[in-house]
Amino acid sequence: FGKFLREKRPMDKVLSKEGSAMALKRIIYGLELKCFTQNKTQLASSLYDLLILLKSASLSIKDVENAAYLTDGMLKNKLTDVAVIFNEYEKFLTDNGFVDQSTALSLLPEIIENDEDIKDADVYLVGYVGWTKQARDIVSSLLRSAKSVTAILPDGENRELFVGETVD
Repeated sequence: FGKFLREKRPMDKVLSKEGSAMALKRIIYGLELKCFTQNKTQLASSLYDLLILLKSASLSIKDVENAAYLTDGMLKNKLTDVAVIFNEYEKFLTDNGFVDQSTALSLLPEIIENDEDIKDADVYLVGYVGWTKQARDIVSSLLRSAKSVTAILPDGENRELFVGETVD
């Protein structure tokens, strides 16, 4: 998906995972947080992974704020910190004209549905073991737009490895 996106819509200011983590590290040092400590070595990278998961699940800053409101104690503090960091990160992206990987991928459904090459393409998806909302949106646009879509999906009895979500 990433290669297709880069070919169809080149973007100058796409942050890599490392670039996003560096931005988050800078953001975190400027905040007073309730739970997260700024000197934790992998905090920025871990928070980036979390923010990308939230974005790929189409969860907003408001969703995180609402979740924090509905709980208390340490979880409330963590969710409040996540919401503050998420907000500042999105503000950083907007203010500097950057796009992160998750935001870039969210452009794919529209690109796919407007692409003439896809209309004549036989598309093969291989090896997915789980779907995010973002991936589902991309695949749905392929199903609507491509000549055909074939998926080769791993599954098995070992529930520690396969939850069956993709096949289902």
